[in-house]
Amino acid sequence: MIHDPARLAEVIDEIIDWTLEQRRSYIANLERAFGPAAAQQIRDALTERWNQ
Repeated sequence: MIHDPARLAEVIDEIIDWTLEQRRSYIANLERAFGPAAAQQIRDALTERWNQ
């Protein structure tokens, strides 16, 4: 998981314009490496950003 809100925002800024397939692959790799909570954190942050 990313504990620094500024770093999380940087990650979201970087991946938000990726294709759906690229984002899915990134999240799947993140989940394998760091577990489901890390992947969910990215999903939630992306959803929050899109809802703004």
